[in-house]
Amino acid sequence: MSKGGFGFERAMIKLALQTVAVAIAVGVLVWLFTGFFESNDPHESYKVETPAERPPIKNGIAEAQALAKIGPMEYWRKEFPKGDFDQMTVDPAGIVTAVDFGIVQALDQPIFQPVSEARGSVSKKEPVISIVFNNDARAYPLRTLMWHEVVNDTVGGVPVAVTYCPFCDSGIVFDRRLGDELLDFGVTGKLRASNLIMYDRETESWWQQFTGEAISGAHAGERLIMLPARMESVASFQARHPDGQLLIPTDRGSNPYGRNPYPKYDSRTGPFTTYYDGPYHPAVPPMARVVAVGDKAWSLAYLRQRGRLKEGDLVITWEPGRLSALDHLFVSQGRDVGIVTVERRTENGLVSIPFQLTFAFVYYAFNPLGTLIGAPDQADAEWE
Repeated sequence: MSKGGFGFERAMIKLALQTVAVAIAVGVLVWLFTGFFESNDPHESYKVETPAERPPIKNGIAEAQALAKIGPMEYWRKEFPKGDFDQMTVDPAGIVTAVDFGIVQALDQPIFQPVSEARGSVSKKEPVISIVFNNDARAYPLRTLMWHEVVNDTVGGVPVAVTYCPFCDSGIVFDRRLGDELLDFGVTGKLRASNLIMYDRETESWWQQFTGEAISGAHAGERLIMLPARMESVASFQARHPDGQLLIPTDRGSNPYGRNPYPKYDSRTGPFTTYYDGPYHPAVPPMARVVAVGDKAWSLAYLRQRGRLKEGDLVITWEPGRLSALDHLFVSQGRDVGIVTVERRTENGLVSIPFQLTFAFVYYAFNPLGTLIGAPDQADAEWE
């Protein structure tokens, strides 16, 4: 082969190698950009990094509106054959599917350990829902409730449902007794105004977690009794009840306990519009936390500036020491949002009463005519 021919062949090989290199580089860039821009939904972008997290969200409001035109009850009856969806107190178009039925499983046989032995399983400032009946004190960490949302338990002889809705940050405890019935609760996988809808297994009636009211079925229009509870830290609970019990997962490998599937959710300007698109309170930011008693509420920012608030016979306090479960990827590293207590003055002293701690958009959705005292005194004061 002549020198000229060899040079031409070498040039062709070099050109081919350059073409392959360019193709590989383009392929890598396409893969990177596709992965980065694939979804604007925070669930999906998070799910790419942590495939063990919850399944992808449904198409929420759009899906609900489409189903409403063709009768969503027919679909719901397949999942809840005992449910009477002809007895419904709300517009079915406002009910959205977050996850398929059966994905989120309530805990029915919870197990506990002494809070004094919980040093390695949960950090001291992590949030818990705590209740005390007849000297039986128990705490339910949000790191666990995040993945189950409902715990059926009996505390001091009182049958209770300990409930938590991550999208509302609302932890509420109900008496499971309704008249002569004893109910067990599960998770429908559906939301209304971004709030958890539970169901009872006896009649498959659906219950709104924030209000405790049945919105469909044989119990439509009835309400559960809300019980006094606190959203506090492990350390605060242990200080009040050194012999208290702490909920632990029945199967530690079934969920990534301690991880928040919605990082920075409570720092958003509003909730996921997939589940709720307004209306919002005209003066208080949608994601500002509020403390509600009946039809009146106060923003956490307003309460935090005062530390202690007296309203009629109510005494409401705020102090630092509890982490947000909806801030950091890991619950143990969330920011401090404080501990709220609500008590009523009686002849026998201060008595804890039920209250709701949630986001402003949730309170306004269910109490549009309620009074919300929101603005901090200083214009530059931070909302919480």
